[in-house]
Amino acid sequence: MPGVPGGPCSVTAHKPTQRTPGLKTLGFLFAKRIMTETDSRKQIRQVEFMQQHTLSPDQFKKLVEEKIARARVYSQSVRKRETVLQNDYR
Repeated sequence: MPGVPGGPCSVTAHKPTQRTPGLKTLGFLFAKRIMTETDSRKQIRQVEFMQQHTLSPDQFKKLVEEKIARARVYSQSVRKRETVLQNDYR
């Protein structure tokens, strides 16, 4: 009967014994090991990323101050440009 294990038409790559478990068992153990290694490496990368990209309170304060200074300069330049344009149309 085709498709019946051990039947005349079935093909097996190996015969599992007590010492050699089936490929499915080995594949599962191997995949589980790789997954746990991958998970631990991923966690390490996430921690490293957070450490590199997290600002201290002083760094955050400096960043905000620099942004405010740039906004002031931009606002002044826009006002200056608008006054020049208004004077040209008068």
